[in-house]
Amino acid sequence: MENTAPCSDFWMIMADLESENLVANVAAMNHASALITGGMVRLWTVQDQMAAVRIICTFFRRSPININAKRCIIAFASLMLSPHTTVVGACAHALLSLATVVPRSVFAMVTSYCNILILLPPLSSLQISSVVVMLDRLKQISKIKIMVDHPGFDKLAMNVLRALANHNLAVRKKVLNLGVSLLTPGNVGDVLRLLEVKLDIAPTADIPEYKQMLEEAIRQCYSTYPDSILGFGPKYLVFIDPIRYIKGIMDQNPFLHAQLLKDLLMALRHVRSSPVCAAAVWAISVYSKFLLDAHSTFFSVACLFKDLLVRREIEKEILGGELEDEYMLPSDYYRRTEGGAQGEHQKTWLMEMEELLFFHIGLTRQADGSFAIASSSKSSASSEDGSLFITLPPLEHTDNLAFLVQSGDALLADFVDDMVSKLVEVDED
Repeated sequence: MENTAPCSDFWMIMADLESENLVANVAAMNHASALITGGMVRLWTVQDQMAAVRIICTFFRRSPININAKRCIIAFASLMLSPHTTVVGACAHALLSLATVVPRSVFAMVTSYCNILILLPPLSSLQISSVVVMLDRLKQISKIKIMVDHPGFDKLAMNVLRALANHNLAVRKKVLNLGVSLLTPGNVGDVLRLLEVKLDIAPTADIPEYKQMLEEAIRQCYSTYPDSILGFGPKYLVFIDPIRYIKGIMDQNPFLHAQLLKDLLMALRHVRSSPVCAAAVWAISVYSKFLLDAHSTFFSVACLFKDLLVRREIEKEILGGELEDEYMLPSDYYRRTEGGAQGEHQKTWLMEMEELLFFHIGLTRQADGSFAIASSSKSSASSEDGSLFITLPPLEHTDNLAFLVQSGDALLADFVDDMVSKLVEVDED
């Protein structure tokens, strides 16, 4: 197949397109459409590729009925993968300018581009560099209001993330960055599930960097829309990591819900830090809706944290408002410190969480990656009814929790109050 496009033809086409002769306009569009969609445009000269970009833009700005829009979209996506940086830059500029004119076509172009990345992955360093530049520029789509408000925007992140099938690490990094930049409350759940599946099957030994990138993208999903995923707003972002940790265990082991929730209630007395306490309270409040006795759960949690909640209410009455700037954030528990030869994060909350789950509760990891509780066989009979009714020791008889409650941590108090309110709603339902 001939892969050259006579430059003189393009200049004649552009002249006809820009003329006021309607017959010449239509003839030029048909001629250009045949040239552009009939050859491998990426193999053309830089000059011809630039002309093709300009002509396709003219097509979509005028939105003629008689051109093959689908084939032009594929041709434009192919030009986006040009090895020439000037063409890639022109495509990126054209795409963003078309976003306000034909947003649906722009969505189609980006999706088609990502599909080509899978079918014809870039191999040379020059091609990879061009792809990285293009993916970086596409993040600006999330700043264009007409695109964000379009019904097709929610699907774009998932379409982009399909390009993770491309195994180049630099490309994958930019695909993840682009996908996260396109998050919305409507798609964050689907994106999160996709990323978690990718993380589960990621070959850690071969490319540990890819797994780290996936973990960071997952964390950004939680940080960007915690309310859509976890049921609370950005005010409590400091609690996200321990909540994610316990959520992963709960979601992957639904048969343990009843026993694990009971054991969490009993083990609360050992909790030393606000993040771990918040994670335990979150799990108890959220997963209790799948059981039968939300009322006893509400009563148990409210009694344990009564002093903390009362103190918080008094503070609000005396000082007024939410006191957002007055939250007590103990650095020993709320910060993340870097260390180790690999620069890994050492998390104080993680050590405490593992102590709570694996030592105090008796959680064990099985060979297949699932979890079990050593005491579950003994307690299964009492758990079958889905009830959480247990007798908890009074606060003054707990060891660490009493000190945490008396600390007066305002952020923890507000969080517990919100979670108790959710339990009330579940109980009323």
